[in-house]
Amino acid sequence: MKKVYFYFIFSLLFIVLTCLPCSSSFAQESASKETIAITLQTSSERIQLKPGEEVSRTIRVRNTGGKAYDFTVEAVPYQPDAQYRNNFEIENKWTQISRWIKFDRTQYHAEVGEVVEVPFSIEVPSKEQAAAGGQYAAIAVTVRDDAVEGVSIAKRVAYQIFGLVDGAVVSTGSVTSQSVPRYTSKVPLKTHFVVKNTGNTDFYAYGKLKVSSIFGRSVFETEEGKRTRVFAFPESSPPEAEVSWQDAPIGLYWVTQEVELLGNVTATKRLALVAPVWLIIVVACGLIALIYLIVNSIQQKKRI
Repeated sequence: MKKVYFYFIFSLLFIVLTCLPCSSSFAQESASKETIAITLQTSSERIQLKPGEEVSRTIRVRNTGGKAYDFTVEAVPYQPDAQYRNNFEIENKWTQISRWIKFDRTQYHAEVGEVVEVPFSIEVPSKEQAAAGGQYAAIAVTVRDDAVEGVSIAKRVAYQIFGLVDGAVVSTGSVTSQSVPRYTSKVPLKTHFVVKNTGNTDFYAYGKLKVSSIFGRSVFETEEGKRTRVFAFPESSPPEAEVSWQDAPIGLYWVTQEVELLGNVTATKRLALVAPVWLIIVVACGLIALIYLIVNSIQQKKRI
């Protein structure tokens, strides 16, 4: 009888231990299937605007998660904050377009895999009320999930709108500083630049490096698609931007940093040494030893 009980308990434990991983994986699979994911087919758009006109557009929201959900849309102001991080709360003369955006409705439903079209219009005021230049906003798509232990979790994506109102549009800016190091002890070799936007519309600035040996032979040049790109909001100065040469070998080079801004290129050139500290110490010690030997040799000749 005892053997029967022993085999029974042993079999029961075996079944439980065998099924536990399956149950866990099943729970994980179920959880993954019920995740919420929102995808926009495009994330931004530039729109030309004329005072007094109405412009119609559509954004497409796709449910790429594992469960159906309801979502809402709203127009919010958009501009970078002091640290140039995206901010959707600051309201000023550059974000008035968020008040011009209108929706037929603001609540929608998306089944799994469904693409939902959300039409909206931009009602541009008259010339007296719509200043020429850039206008910036975003359409925020928000899903609230109450399924996680009763706690409401909001997921949001933003469709950025870069508007440009016709009129006296001013595109002006400058490179306020550039820095190329004379010496760097480790790679990558880094240069920096700062731009300032003094106009009433945004622009992008692009930074690149051209490196040559001390004899003028080309050694490195930043590829066109890998240039450092900096977004400059109207009447602002973005943080310092960095351009780098990742695989710079030991050596002495002519380093030229070029910054392209509104069709103009500003460049600065400097002789830069790339070498680890230990090599500098070794070379310095070698020079000191060489100088000592030369001086010592001269003194010995004088004695003779």
